[in-house]
Amino acid sequence: SKVKEKIKETIDEAMKDKEYNHKESEKLSIEISNKIRDNVKELDIASYKIVVQTVIGEIGGQGVRIASKSLWDDKNDNWASYTFSNVSKRGF
Repeated sequence: SKVKEKIKETIDEAMKDKEYNHKESEKLSIEISNKIRDNVKELDIASYKIVVQTVIGEIGGQGVRIASKSLWDDKNDNWASYTFSNVSKRGF
């Protein structure tokens, strides 16, 4: 989908030269979320709301479980997901 490609491009560009730093993760997460939202809005897809959730964490053998709730309209709502992993850089 066009949305997933925008998400992938945005994250790959933002993370290409990064190493994990917990002090910078919050700021980076907000920047990536805002950029994804802006890039998806440029696609001019008819919708009421765009929700972006970004999680940045260090790969350390731990598991992560994330849950959320929302009101969902099967006829109009949709979602896209992308996972970035850079095991060649320390931490991602």
